Amino acid sequence: MKTPCLLVASLVFLCFSAWAQDTATIVGTVTDSSGGVIPNAKVTVSNPEKGFTRELATNTAGEYAAPKMPIGEYVVSTEVTGFQKLVRSGITLAVGQTLRVDMQLQVGQRTQEVTVAGATRHASKRRRLPSRM
Repeated sequence: MKTPCLLVASLVFLCFSAWAQDTATIVGTVTDSSGGVIPNAKVTVSNPEKGFTRELATNTAGEYAAPKMPIGEYVVSTEVTGFQKLVRSGITLAVGQTLRVDMQLQVGQRTQEVTVAGATRHASKRRRLPSRM
């Protein structure tokens, strides 16, 4: 009797472990152009390819977190009264990743929209070659 129960428990654990590994987290802070945090901003995280959308609100420190997101391509948008809506696309989540997507809003009407493609920046080091004379 112990062996079948142990086998079933192991299978259930493995299924949940495998499912949990196919997710990632998006975190960030919403600020204004001077760097001040914006509480209660509406943040929408969506994966148009999978038809997945999650709506969040920033906390009093202007922070948001979207844990356990299925891996894939995402669009993050933020809007709040008195500021232009900001949309960032091209956000790719990999398995187990925690990706920071900070949003800096500009003063304006919510009907105005700023769209940024390719949300993550990659820094590269370039070596300066000596000039030939």
